[in-house]
Amino acid sequence: MGAKMIKVDEQTHARLLQLAAENGTTIGGYVARLVTAQRTRAEWADIAQQTADYLHEQFGFVATAEEQATAEAWLTREPKPRSRRKRASS
Repeated sequence: MGAKMIKVDEQTHARLLQLAAENGTTIGGYVARLVTAQRTRAEWADIAQQTADYLHEQFGFVATAEEQATAEAWLTREPKPRSRRKRASS
């Protein structure tokens, strides 16, 4: 597969360069690692369907519309920012 160029501002480029260097790779290698570490919505939908099929085949479980809606709401929620705990000073 041929290489493609993406346009980013200088600040983003500098950050990618720093992150790539800290991880012992190039910007292209770092970006490739990032995109393989995160699934698309279509991939998650496939996984959800495979899971539902497995639960039905193995256990006879079929989620109700309410259970499906609850699961969908949970899966599509926005992540909560983590609060940093202050360390106790000695």
